[in-house]
Amino acid sequence: MIRGSVMNPENRRLRFENYFFDRNGKFVMTAYAVALIHFGYVIMFGYLEINFMCYYNIAVTALYLYLGLSAVNHGYFKFIYYTCVLEVPLHACLATLCLGLGWGFMPLILCLIPPIFYLAFSVNDLKHPIRLPSIVSVLIMLIYISSIVYGHHGSPLYPRFADIPLSRFVFYLNAFITCLSLSFFSFLFAYEVAYMRRQLIGENVKLEDMASFDPLTGLYNRRSIEEHLKKIMKENYYVDQSFSVIMCDLDDFKKVNDTYGHEAGDLVLRTAAQKMQSQVRDGDVIGRWGGEEFLIILNSNKAVSSQIAERIRDSIDHCVVKYKSRTIKISMTLGVAAYHSGIDAKSLVDAADKKLYRGKTNGKNQVVS
Repeated sequence: MIRGSVMNPENRRLRFENYFFDRNGKFVMTAYAVALIHFGYVIMFGYLEINFMCYYNIAVTALYLYLGLSAVNHGYFKFIYYTCVLEVPLHACLATLCLGLGWGFMPLILCLIPPIFYLAFSVNDLKHPIRLPSIVSVLIMLIYISSIVYGHHGSPLYPRFADIPLSRFVFYLNAFITCLSLSFFSFLFAYEVAYMRRQLIGENVKLEDMASFDPLTGLYNRRSIEEHLKKIMKENYYVDQSFSVIMCDLDDFKKVNDTYGHEAGDLVLRTAAQKMQSQVRDGDVIGRWGGEEFLIILNSNKAVSSQIAERIRDSIDHCVVKYKSRTIKISMTLGVAAYHSGIDAKSLVDAADKKLYRGKTNGKNQVVS
């Protein structure tokens, strides 16, 4: 069972996002990757017997490993960022100075540009997350151009290594590292944009739900039910279709609150909402109008709507709400009004409300249509 859940594509995607879009994962991954590359250079410079570069890479490898291991516990994220910004160009310049352009170290500094922009927004106290990477990018380009000029007019400190077979291998390896870094961080940037877009859409949906639905009953709130009614009225301006509204009101609801408390009153409202939803059809709309009042919009004529209203009344009349050790008997009065040409939304609701009031004065627990 556990194995199946781990192999689930959705779980893999969530694990990927949780790791790489958490700043711990970003900086730890960067530190370890740079440490691994420098370890390879330790072997290379050791083989070439360029001792000071070998020792330099040993020290830098140890530094990146330490930063990667300590980043989470000590918060070395900013230090990792600045170390990469300063050390990678320095190493590329020193390696090129020793071996020349033919070894392909200078293009490595170009692959630093996407990460410094991408990671800048993960450093909490970085004051200028756009200005600083922009300045560094310009400096990197100047360094790269200067290295090309130097390569054409100067000679490396170790010219005997200029054309050895190892130089071609390292050139291709550095080119691969450059392309891999550019592709990987570009992919992460694009993926994170898509991820943040999904998050934003999800939050907007939640906010829309909060703005559209009554949190207690789960029905549409008054603003939403009014918008639905106006929309249907507008549609009926062009296409004349039968529809009706039902104004519903729980009988003696104040007595429930006074006798059993507001918690019991909330339970009664939720129960009534569920009973009403169970009796209407797909396409019909129910909303909480206010307090213990509800408004239902039905895509049917007055006769059919009156039958549905009676089913709702009967369902609630036979409902007993159990609250703690007590039972609460509830009932509802409903007024039905049908749309006709020339009537506006307010007048239609007022008509249903007047019939509801008539039912209240005539004994409650009834449908007036």
